[in-house]
Amino acid sequence: MEYMGHKERLILRVLLSRQRWLAIREPVQREFNARLKAYKLKTASWKTGENDVERLLGAELCVLAWAVEAMPLAHIPKAIGAWLGLRPEERWWLYRVTVNTAGRAEDTGIGWRVALKYALSGERESNASPQKQKPQKPNNPNPNPNQKTPHSMPRRNRGKFFLFSLLRKRNETSALRVHGFQ
Repeated sequence: MEYMGHKERLILRVLLSRQRWLAIREPVQREFNARLKAYKLKTASWKTGENDVERLLGAELCVLAWAVEAMPLAHIPKAIGAWLGLRPEERWWLYRVTVNTAGRAEDTGIGWRVALKYALSGERESNASPQKQKPQKPNNPNPNPNQKTPHSMPRRNRGKFFLFSLLRKRNETSALRVHGFQ
């Protein structure tokens, strides 16, 4: 879906089934609201219909939505945990590289979209050769969870917004549509 208006193109970035949206909805809302509270901004909740989301938060949600769109439902909690473990800057970078190669809704299953699925779920492709597991080091980039990192929260009224359409339909076709500006 493309829409021309005000010198901007509205592009459909991802379609999620209701099941997948319900699986990621609450953790994403908790994460975003915690960051909004840290900056003394008004928290929000998802509502049926159109939801404007600040562009950087929308980019972060796109990363998770792209990862879970074709993922087995049993792997979604692990993907959410991995997504929560990423810093906002890392999510923004993943959005930028993914949107350049596979940023439209019809680009499911190609390029960085596939990489996100496997990276966040820990799932392996069945035809991939097994590799030795390296010992994992503790990963704690921000030892103080209350400490704000530079650029970890978008400024008010900065940039464009993402438009999330939460549909009332009870069927499995699409419960979440994400439109991003180009």
